[in-house]
Amino acid sequence: MFFNKINILLFLSIIILSSSKGVQNDYRKINQNAYFQGEKLFYKLGYGFITAGEADINIDTKLYKINNRICHRMSILGRTVGAFSLVVPVNDYFESYIDTNAVLPIRSSKSQEENKFRYKEKMDFDHINGNVRVEAERKETKFYKISNDVLDLVSGYYYLRTINFDKYKINDTISIKAFYEDSSYTFKLIYFGKTKLKTTIGTINSRVLSPIMPYNSLFRGKYPLKLWLSDDLNKIPLKVKAELVLGSLEIEINRCSGLRNPLNVIK
Repeated sequence: MFFNKINILLFLSIIILSSSKGVQNDYRKINQNAYFQGEKLFYKLGYGFITAGEADINIDTKLYKINNRICHRMSILGRTVGAFSLVVPVNDYFESYIDTNAVLPIRSSKSQEENKFRYKEKMDFDHINGNVRVEAERKETKFYKISNDVLDLVSGYYYLRTINFDKYKINDTISIKAFYEDSSYTFKLIYFGKTKLKTTIGTINSRVLSPIMPYNSLFRGKYPLKLWLSDDLNKIPLKVKAELVLGSLEIEINRCSGLRNPLNVIK
């Protein structure tokens, strides 16, 4: 369905099946200084010269205690706008309570409204025992085995911002384990180094990544998807570009507030 493609582009849900499973004795510890409470990021999705959609990515100003873990509440809202909203009306919301120390999902939920399609889902993660409880609308509640330190859609986005890219060389591969719907996956991205990116909020030093993805007739080229992150302590996503068979789709930052660190704007 059309907006599932938008989800892929906007949130990097490009997946390759992984069979690794496991159980861990304790939560990992990640010392990150890329984000904190109150951060707000706003994006526009464009197809050619047409503004097709918008997305908001936010961190709540409060901390929450979920299953005895202190968590950030983080959310992503994606929607079509203008003429696109008449042809493909979409209003999707993803929310995760993410452990502040481990950057792992403790509880997550999603609500999708795409044309006549409606779907709601809630997941509770037990990282110590290696399972996740999935409660989906009009479906039987099920438990699934998960691999160590597995991420969901929202936490995967924030975990990417904790990575030290200085240790990677150009063309190195970065792997991220994730759980989506009913399966465990490994997201793989290629690191393409540094560049300068012109955006609506200024020209910004950035780093470029490209997901490794299976063949899809929707895209063209060897690396049809590219992601630009700010080359500073924030590592915020600045832009996603998808080379399609017909034209290209771009998701670009429009404005931001509440950043933990100064943004590396050149001009």
